[in-house]
Amino acid sequence: MKKNTQKTAEKTYKAGEVMSMLEHINEGIEVIGEQHKGVVSRLDGIDGRLDGIDNRLDVMQGDITEIKFKLSEKVDRDEFNKLEKRMVKLERLVFAKLA
Repeated sequence: MKKNTQKTAEKTYKAGEVMSMLEHINEGIEVIGEQHKGVVSRLDGIDGRLDGIDNRLDVMQGDITEIKFKLSEKVDRDEFNKLEKRMVKLERLVFAKLA
């Protein structure tokens, strides 16, 4: 039995073939560079939109804080009902004394 041994043959390229391969590689790199620019510009657009959203959220947070403060200064419904009942009693007393 014979053993199959494969010898690796070294291939030499001509100058024209090397230049053609380099041009092909350069074209590929240019395509990648153009795609990268497109991705970067999209990311810049997204970043700008996120900054706008962040600013809006800051304004909304300030508004919410102001609303919460104003609401804390007001009387809730139960307290209002109690105060209304007291007022009715006071009015009755005053009118009773006047009559």
